[in-house]
Amino acid sequence: MPIFAIVLMKELFAMNIFPGHGPDEVRSDSDLYCLYILLIAFGSFLFGLIGKYSFGLIGENVTLRIRQLLYSKILTKNIGWFDDKENAPGVLSASMASDA
Repeated sequence: MPIFAIVLMKELFAMNIFPGHGPDEVRSDSDLYCLYILLIAFGSFLFGLIGKYSFGLIGENVTLRIRQLLYSKILTKNIGWFDDKENAPGVLSASMASDA
């Protein structure tokens, strides 16, 4: 994250005591940049959590839709189609669970 790198660099420069800067100015600048780092960390956590939750939700919905389509296609087959060993109900339910 380039924003984090910029704030961290400013924090490191703020912690150095330059001529003309007193300890109070260094402390206030350091506190400000530490607050910025905390806000960046909180935002990163929040957006990461939202992204992972959204990805999981989308994955569940896609899997559900694939299983629904597969089940509807299985129901439209003729009764003789189920007589084959590879089209037995146990094989079909296992394929719905694992392939989708």
